[in-house]
Amino acid sequence: MSIAAQDPVLAWRRITNYTLSLKPQIQLLLQSLKTFLAQQGGNPDLEVVPFDNLSSTEVVIANAACKLYALVLNKVTATATFTKATDSATTSSDASSEIRVWSTIAGNQHALIYPSGQPFANGITMQGNTTAGGGTGSGADGCEGFAIIGNP
Repeated sequence: MSIAAQDPVLAWRRITNYTLSLKPQIQLLLQSLKTFLAQQGGNPDLEVVPFDNLSSTEVVIANAACKLYALVLNKVTATATFTKATDSATTSSDASSEIRVWSTIAGNQHALIYPSGQPFANGITMQGNTTAGGGTGSGADGCEGFAIIGNP
């Protein structure tokens, strides 16, 4: 199985629509990523995967090997949560996630950028928790956002 990457022009149109409500700093980071990928990164086909407020329920971003180019998070509630991403096609891990981002207040926005793509061998599954190393679900208090992925 593989991801459903599409032409980068179409992907960046979708990304632009998703970033309209984000802070200018986040928009600038993504524009820099776009420029780098187009000029020096081989202009890869991309898939944009949006997600709503993360909780302890697993959200599958990719169900096959892929590269993560960006992870954009927007915190809309005041409850502090950890966003976790795990190298798995089906199950996220409470304690051993590959990426963990702490968001403490409403209005926090984060952009993790990997210009060369961060490889995930099995896929990417995400969740939101109230503790860094545990599985206490964040209810509807987790971050919302989107991931930009490409083929491995």
